Parts: sequence; structure tokens; C-alpha cells
Amino acid sequence: MKRGRTETRYPAGNAEETNDPARVPSNKKNQPPVADWVCGVCSNINSSQRDSCYRCTTSYKDSLRAAPSNEVCVRHVPSGLSAATVVACVERAVSSSGENLDVVRFTKLEDKVYIRYRSTEDAGRVLVLCQCVVEVEGKRYGMRFSSGLSTEQEEPHHVVPSIASGLPRELEHSSWTAPTTFRSEQEEKAYLKLLSSHWENLSQAQREYYEERVRRALSAAPAPAAPSAPAVSEAPKPATPAGGASATLSRLKERLAQKKAQTAVAQSVKAEAPPPPPPPLHKKRGRRKQWRRSDRVPWYMVCCCLPTWRRLISTASWC
Repeated sequence: MKRGRTETRYPAGNAEETNDPARVPSNKKNQPPVADWVCGVCSNINSSQRDSCYRCTTSYKDSLRAAPSNEVCVRHVPSGLSAATVVACVERAVSSSGENLDVVRFTKLEDKVYIRYRSTEDAGRVLVLCQCVVEVEGKRYGMRFSSGLSTEQEEPHHVVPSIASGLPRELEHSSWTAPTTFRSEQEEKAYLKLLSSHWENLSQAQREYYEERVRRALSAAPAPAAPSAPAVSEAPKPATPAGGASATLSRLKERLAQKKAQTAVAQSVKAEAPPPPPPPLHKKRGRRKQWRRSDRVPWYMVCCCLPTWRRLISTASWC
């Protein structure tokens, strides 16, 4: 038998093809599996030796009762626990798996919390990711498809504020529409400021809308006018005071005297400085004398001196 993950499908047809609780005999609901069975939540094929689904941990009894819908029911929720807290824990578990499934509405009736999604596939995906269990404040609560849609109850649903909560009503992901016109420029600025203050919780469409509106506002803003140069016919000459020439001459003399003083100080410091040490003496290495052909003793000289060398050798041996 082939086990593993399979695509979640929700067939419709006769009693052999569906897990509709109205079509499953009551005596079969309490019996253990006799043969391989298909999970009614995630459509995974399980062995007859298993009493719970390998993929989503749904029990065999709950699998027979599962009726796929776009609404999920969290059971046995105490009265002191709000529906918003349960929904936030479910969304946190789903987002930790790397997925983002929008919640349309939710409500709490008696000890059950009903969470509606956009499609049946989304609701089934939530059950698979959470494995039909959600942990709230240290306790675990079972999840399954809602057997009857809660819209049939008298108590109305509450609109989900957002996945991360904290968004105002006009920015809810499920009901948000991009406004195209504003009554005034101040109203548009206030709306864009509202989007900017909730940037982390905005959807991708809302962020793109914000960037587009800001781009339009910047392009429509008039460019700042460059300061125009005044028309100058003739630059007025500054009035020179009577003693201006003499003051300038005195300043030049002062600067010249300062430069001479600085030069004299530099020269005195240079004279007082000790002389630099002499460079180290290095012994010059002579060039190696190369042997030349002309340095050899001629052969005739060797022949002339040969009797003399014999006489010296014989005398040395006699002594």
C-alpha cells in the first residue's frame, strides 16, 4: 500500500465515495477500520491497522463524520476563552508553516468556535497544518469541519479584523477596496498616513496602492521655483575710505615681517640640529680574477727546467 501525502480532494457522489455522516450507517461509525480507509479531512489513504490519519491525525470516527465545508469548528472551548483568542492561535499556527490563509468571519456558539475561510480547500488546509488540534494558553482543543454552517444560527458572525489583528475596520483584508477619489487633499493625506501607520499588517494590494498614490502625489507636486538672479546693469563700486591704502600697506608689512620671523626660526632650528650620521662603511669585494689562457707556463720552459727539478729531487732523497 502506498502511504504519504496526497492531494486534498473532496469528492461528491454515492455513499461509497463520500464520508457524509447522513449516508454512513450508524452501526459503522463506532466500528474499527476493517480495510484501508480514506481520511475525510485530507483524503490521505491509511492502513486498516491505524485508527487515526497519518497525515492530519484525524480519528477514524471523526473521519467518517467529516463533511467538507469552508468552515472549521474548534470544540470544547471554555466560556472564559474568547473566540478572538482562539482564532489568533489558529492563525499563528498556520503562519508558522509559511502559509497565509485569510479568515472571513468567526463566532462562538456555546462551547464551539466557528471559523470561516474563503473556500473548502482553505479550511481543509488549515486542519492539515494544525493536525486538527490547536493549542490555546497551554491547552489543546480539537478541530474539525463544521457539521452545520453557523450562519444558520441566530447569533451573527464577527468580522475578522486581520490576521495579525490591530487593523481598523476600513483596512480589513476581507472587505477592503481601494478608494479612487477623495473629497479633499487633506483627506487623501490622512488616509495615506493611516496606511503608513499599519504598514506591517497591510496586504500586498494595500501596499501597492499606497506606493502608487504616493508616487502620483509626488509627480503632481509643483517643482520648487529656482531663485531668479537680479538684473544687474552695473555693479556698484564700493566706497574706498580715505585711509584704506595706508591700512592695506600696513597689513602687508606685518605679514612680511611674520614670514621673515618664521624663516629665521626655521633656520636656527636647522642649525642646532645634530648632523646626520655618516653612512656605514662597506668593504668592497673585489672582482674574482678570471683565469686566462696567457697565464699558462709555456712548454719549452717546462722542458728546460726538468733536469733541474730531477737534481733537486734526488738531493732531497739523499739527505
